[in-house]
Amino acid sequence: SLKSIKVFELLFKNYKKKPKILILGEYPKLTSLLKKNIVLKKKGKPTIVIAPSGFYGIPKLSIKDDLQKIIIELLKMDIEIILRPHPSNRNHKIVKAIKDKFKTINNFKIDISEDYSKIYSKSSLLITDYSGTAYTYAMYTLNPVIFISLNKKYIDQLSYNKLNYFKDRKKIGLILNNFDKIAEKIKNILKNKKKIRNNIKNIKKTYFVNNNSNNNLYLD
Repeated sequence: SLKSIKVFELLFKNYKKKPKILILGEYPKLTSLLKKNIVLKKKGKPTIVIAPSGFYGIPKLSIKDDLQKIIIELLKMDIEIILRPHPSNRNHKIVKAIKDKFKTINNFKIDISEDYSKIYSKSSLLITDYSGTAYTYAMYTLNPVIFISLNKKYIDQLSYNKLNYFKDRKKIGLILNNFDKIAEKIKNILKNKKKIRNNIKNIKKTYFVNNNSNNNLYLD
């Protein structure tokens, strides 16, 4: 992307023979998604997807130990809930425990399909910790993302707060540092999507040269 090129320019700053840097100007996976003809969910109960990062990526920032708590809070709402574990964690004991605990709940399911485009396109909002899927989801659906960020001190300590990923989180949704009134905050963000959608569109224009869009897409 346009922003990434600065990183590589610094990387080769002291090299006498500098490589030519090609700006691809797109995120291939996202470009592929945007070429699909999708219809975003317009009627019925809101559907919320919980998509945590891999459990062992950055353990101190992971919501793996809070997934059951999050699901219990969401079950207080009249919504559909889908847990989409990271592919590397599909058979993890945490996922198995959740499957057993909530197996009788009709409005909760676990999705381990290879293609997440269907559940993303039918959802209203995504909840994650620090997974890169947050921005894929936002730019694909123009729907908001809620980041569960329970360890701000650790983010600041490692200077992650200077990274675009963390700096732009509020532009595409909300950052929650606790679980207080999570249901109320979700209801509010779903009622006020317009500003977030505009922010997401601006991010796409800023980061990517080839900003492909879907012609057959409607929003709720």
